[in-house]
Amino acid sequence: MIYCFDLDGTLCESVTDGDYMKAKPISKAIQKVNELYDDGHQVVIFTGRGSSSGLDWTIQTKDQLDHWGLKDRKSTRLNS
Repeated sequence: MIYCFDLDGTLCESVTDGDYMKAKPISKAIQKVNELYDDGHQVVIFTGRGSSSGLDWTIQTKDQLDHWGLKDRKSTRLNS
């Protein structure tokens, strides 16, 4: 099965100043996503980061998810 999650406000705390590098993970949410992956599911992360500023946050966001311990970075896709 494919599970889709929004990033900000779901897997991490929302930031109000647009500095997404300040976002802190929601550990229980990251743990649940990892459990779904361990059970053989695919995970898709949706984010609107950069949609109003035009900035591309892809690299920083992938690095952040790695740092937070989100499993299987190869099949996790970021979609805006």
